[in-house]
Amino acid sequence: MQSVSSNYKGFLIEPLVYLLAPTAASGRQRPLDKRYQASVQITNVDTQDKQVIKLPLSSQFECVGDARRAAELYGRALVDNPKDHAETLAV
Repeated sequence: MQSVSSNYKGFLIEPLVYLLAPTAASGRQRPLDKRYQASVQITNVDTQDKQVIKLPLSSQFECVGDARRAAELYGRALVDNPKDHAETLAV
């Protein structure tokens, strides 16, 4: 599958989506009960410094498209307001 990325204010934002494994408490899931989690990789275009940031654990998605869109928006929010997300970003 081709990587989906966007250039935003001098940063390359790449959503990373993966399937959540079922927990022991939830038992065996049916095929349609899949849940996805997302991270976002942010790369400074000038310095090529990269950082991967996982979306909050409360963020679970029913489809890949929703997870990608959320990761893209989260990455843009991190670029727009780095001080608001200082605990998430590496110093």
